[in-house]
Amino acid sequence: MNRAMAVVLIGLLGCWLASPAGAQEKPAPPPKKAVEPGKGKAKNKGTKPPAKVPETPKTPPAPGKDLLILFPATGDVALADLITNINAEIFMVADGAGRFTIINPDELGESLMMDAAEALSFCNEEPGCIADIGKDRGAKWICFGDIKYSFDKTKVIAHLVLVDVVARKVSVEKFGQIEKEKNVVLEAGNVMRDLLGIPRPQPKTPPPVAKGPEDKAPEEKASETALAVKVVAPPPPPPRSRWANPWFWTTLGVGVAAGAAGGTLGYLSYAKLDDAKASADQPTAYPLVQDSKKYALGANILFGVAGGAAIGALLILLLDNPEQDPTPVPAVTPTVTPTGSGVGASLLFSF
Repeated sequence: MNRAMAVVLIGLLGCWLASPAGAQEKPAPPPKKAVEPGKGKAKNKGTKPPAKVPETPKTPPAPGKDLLILFPATGDVALADLITNINAEIFMVADGAGRFTIINPDELGESLMMDAAEALSFCNEEPGCIADIGKDRGAKWICFGDIKYSFDKTKVIAHLVLVDVVARKVSVEKFGQIEKEKNVVLEAGNVMRDLLGIPRPQPKTPPPVAKGPEDKAPEEKASETALAVKVVAPPPPPPRSRWANPWFWTTLGVGVAAGAAGGTLGYLSYAKLDDAKASADQPTAYPLVQDSKKYALGANILFGVAGGAAIGALLILLLDNPEQDPTPVPAVTPTVTPTGSGVGASLLFSF
């Protein structure tokens, strides 16, 4: 009996020790002290601390000048070499304006979460987003653009944009269509001048060179010719005959034609009437009589036209006066004749 109780007590004691209430927590190990530089095991005479990555030096703003972030223009792969020269020309124009301190976009990498060119592409030409690129840098302006071919490959399109960082909007935008035959690099620089409000350079003209008599242009030689004016009265024209009036012959021709046509219709009218008289019965004769009347009417009309035309022709012949012809308009005829010292020019007036 006593042995059984002892076994039960031992079992109960083991269960209590295995429970969470009876488990004893082990003390946490003490925290390790941080090893200071130059002390402890980290101290090693032959080891140097790691060097810091050098930062890109920031361009300080010049007094009285605005900070301008100038992104290189992008464009077609076929224009890669040309775009390189265009970007150099654009930089020279902006730097030569004397109003800006130009910032390299590589200086913006520390304040952006990505590369500056990638950030510009991410903004997709949205002015507010582009303005945020240069806000932390304190820039006043951001310039970017692209150079591409036209659809027909005959022109180069230069597109440049100037963004106002403070106003968060596009200040100026310029497009330049440049013929391939021209100096594309120089013309792209002129587009940049228009964007910044800089006057374009005037084309250089060579100084005048003295020319000898044999080197003179034909225009200069012509200016040295002598001008002479001559008034020559041409011989009077022969008197015109009244029978040469074209209106007389035209009217007379109309009368003759109308008379001939009237005579033809009159003949046909009489022929129809004879056929009607020779017919055996009235139903056969009646249509022939009607045709005869029609022909007779047409003949009478044509005879009237012929008579009117004949009277008109007669009046034209009687009333025409060749002596009352209008005075001819004076005519000026220039002539060029050689002279002793050059070429002589003369004007011939005809009345």
